[in-house]
Amino acid sequence: MTGICPPACSRPERRLLGAAALILLGAGAPLAAPDISLHIESLSHPLFSASGLTLRLASVGREGPAELRIARLRAADLEFRDVKLRCTALHWSAARFDCPSGELIAAGPHQETLSLRFSYAPQARSLEVILQPTPGESWAVRATPRGADIALRNAELRRLHRFLPALADAGVSGRVDGYASWRDAGGNAAMKADLSLTRLSFSDAAGEHAGEKITGRVVAEARQRGSGWQWRTELRWDAGEAYLKPFYLASGGHRLEASGRLEPQRLTVAAGRLELAGIGAATLSGEWDRSASRLVRGRCDTDEIDLARAAPVFLKPLLEQRALPGVTLAGRLRAVVTWEGEGLSRLDLRLSGVSLTESGGRFGLRGVTADIPWRRDQATQAEVRVAGGNFGRVPLGAFSLPLRMHGLAFDVPKAEIPFLDGAVLIEGLHVARRGGEWAGRVGGALYPVSMRRLTEALGLPSMAGSMSASIPSVRYGGSTLWLDGALIIQVFDGYVAVDNLRVVDPLGSVPRLHADAEARHIDLGQLTETFSFGSITGYVDATVRGLELIGRWPESFSARIESSPGDYRKRISQRAVQNISALGGAGGAAAIQRSFLRFFEEFGYSKLGLSCVLQAGVCEMGGVEPAPQGYVIVKGGGVPAISVIGYNRRVDWDELVARLQRITAGNKPIIE
Repeated sequence: MTGICPPACSRPERRLLGAAALILLGAGAPLAAPDISLHIESLSHPLFSASGLTLRLASVGREGPAELRIARLRAADLEFRDVKLRCTALHWSAARFDCPSGELIAAGPHQETLSLRFSYAPQARSLEVILQPTPGESWAVRATPRGADIALRNAELRRLHRFLPALADAGVSGRVDGYASWRDAGGNAAMKADLSLTRLSFSDAAGEHAGEKITGRVVAEARQRGSGWQWRTELRWDAGEAYLKPFYLASGGHRLEASGRLEPQRLTVAAGRLELAGIGAATLSGEWDRSASRLVRGRCDTDEIDLARAAPVFLKPLLEQRALPGVTLAGRLRAVVTWEGEGLSRLDLRLSGVSLTESGGRFGLRGVTADIPWRRDQATQAEVRVAGGNFGRVPLGAFSLPLRMHGLAFDVPKAEIPFLDGAVLIEGLHVARRGGEWAGRVGGALYPVSMRRLTEALGLPSMAGSMSASIPSVRYGGSTLWLDGALIIQVFDGYVAVDNLRVVDPLGSVPRLHADAEARHIDLGQLTETFSFGSITGYVDATVRGLELIGRWPESFSARIESSPGDYRKRISQRAVQNISALGGAGGAAAIQRSFLRFFEEFGYSKLGLSCVLQAGVCEMGGVEPAPQGYVIVKGGGVPAISVIGYNRRVDWDELVARLQRITAGNKPIIE
């Protein structure tokens, strides 16, 4: 028998009651068919709606097997199709349906049967469903027109995968204990939840978000006010680890409290507080445009942050993501960050005892203190004070930087940085962001620095004299640094000029340098004595064209070193002859009888020179002039005179560097 309610019915429950009454009235009468089928077009409740309901009873008695099929079931934003409820013994009357033992079967690729019990009172519109998938696990729902309660005990989250595809895509698993409730008081609804999570894990297909063995708690409540909701929540992360690209949090102990208002088009956080264990805390507020998916305004005020703990978690991944060199930070930071409209509008930084060290040891600062008030649309200034630092192995003294700011333009008019017994002068430093890229320029000079102190700091053999430099304008833009003009360095009673200097990706892990350079009137006496090369008196000029370095290793260049023009004393020691001969490779020899070498400490020469054209790791070598089967490196002159011939024109660059290292290390080569 099938009961169909006429269109005049106002409530679905009345349809069910009418059909049940017919069954009860005819319970004692014989029927032609034992199966009874009741069809209900739709059923609605404040928390759910259903359509295409079919109830099949195996007998007309008030107790017996039954099956309820629901073609379409909607709860909140979720929709389920082809849901089956089977009851071993359904107890029913006009006022109540009870199923103390039943099964829930949900359609899908991985069909699963869950044990349940339920009770429904049509007149009161009261429903209670308890699912027990496994011993010790339960999902209990109690619903009335005025509200609903959900109680969870050891509830396995993976059971929601078939109903919530987003959870399935993220591979969410773990267990939940706690409750959630909903109440409707005359159109002003209220919700509460208190859930504990155990061994929560997740991982998306892209590998950008993952978590493992997370334990925590979620407490939330919300009350409807007009078209929106006033809400409050507390999130606790007690244990476990998570990767939220590009950040990795290795342990728990974190907490977030927040409250605000949720409207159809906007989410407002009126007050929030985030506490990160071992790092620090911050208060938060803001407004999110839900329709445009953008931040309208926001503010973050931090307590004192421990940079030694915060930098590895938040700064290091960002630097690695952009292939920038890593840094180690220590010290304390307080910040106020404000976002308005399309971007950052205010940033106040207070640095206290901050130290910074580049991972490759190229630079470092210590004892940095500053109050930096940056504004997007206002001109401000600050004073950054530094107790000291280093540039490579060279120590830097205390200095301060007068910093002027106007939006994304930053200027340091003038500053002096102590550098051993001299100083580095910075003039006209300007950095700005335009067209989505950073660009800048700077000029300056190096005041005279003792070569002895400099070489000691660098761990090199001690040198005499001093070094100074004139630094022309240096520009930066498009990840490239240019030198406008020539960098002039005074050293060894002569000078070195670097021109056409260009460095691509100077802050990257593998910078590329292009340059031309020349040296004039370099005192060979100072130079050779410094490196235990042997004694050579006189002066040399050097030229390097098309130099290209990748990292610290040369890729190509054309270089030549030769005697400077002019009249000066030109003498070369026996040790220097041996070392120069070694540079020419096996086969280098003096043009006089070797048996006489031991009688002389030094020799005269008229000119000397050596050239190298580097390509593909091989150096094509030459000298001051050709020689039979070779080239002249040192051409004899005076009494006694000596000439040194090189016979290997093609030398592997690594081998040439190894020869120089052996020579400067003091190993005496053997002339063959």
